[in-house]
Amino acid sequence: MQKAHLHLIQWGLNRDYTLEVDIEGEHEYTGTSFKLAKEASEAGDVGDICFLKDGKRVACFSYVHEYQQEPEEVIYDYGINAISEEWSTDYDKHAAAEEALFQSC
Repeated sequence: MQKAHLHLIQWGLNRDYTLEVDIEGEHEYTGTSFKLAKEASEAGDVGDICFLKDGKRVACFSYVHEYQQEPEEVIYDYGINAISEEWSTDYDKHAAAEEALFQSC
């Protein structure tokens, strides 16, 4: 299954959000590159990925990278709003589709 933070990054970019990545409270990256956002989010153990519209934060998601964890456990907290709920629903559908494909093999 795709790790939640990678799904989140691509999902946000597909909806024209600018991404902001902070690691352990320090700003690491702002932009619209999947590769650079992924690298930034994986450069530390904990941080936040935020979506920006017109320079303002519209949704933030906290992540943690641990040695042993399930892919969906990477994103462990987020503020509840329409954007975060939409992403969560979409990720759940993605995970269910991958599980169904795995079960059919």
